[in-house]
Amino acid sequence: MTLMNFQEFFDPETCAANVTTFLGLEEPVVPTAERQNASFVYNRPEVARFVKGQMAHKIGRALVPKVFRKSIREGIDRQLATKYQRSAVDVERLRTILADEIDACLANPLVPTDGWKSAIASCD
Repeated sequence: MTLMNFQEFFDPETCAANVTTFLGLEEPVVPTAERQNASFVYNRPEVARFVKGQMAHKIGRALVPKVFRKSIREGIDRQLATKYQRSAVDVERLRTILADEIDACLANPLVPTDGWKSAIASCD
């Protein structure tokens, strides 16, 4: 059985090499590391509601050619989006809920926890 450290998933070359070795293949295929589904919240929810609403879609379809709609939508999202920042209260609540699991992982030598920073209260 092979375990991978969670941090290894952020390095596509290491991840591909580990998976390739595990499968017994010769040459790893390194995927492109394009981030998808990044978490964010809208910094102006009222504008976001309008942009996502049916009225905006009707206006956009009437005025904007189809080839430009996706890039305009992405530009609007970039302007309205703010990276999600978890609060200290949320982090502490999750630590409390997951305390037993965190302790079990820390106690198990088979679980690589050396890269953990936010799960251990003293590491923040």
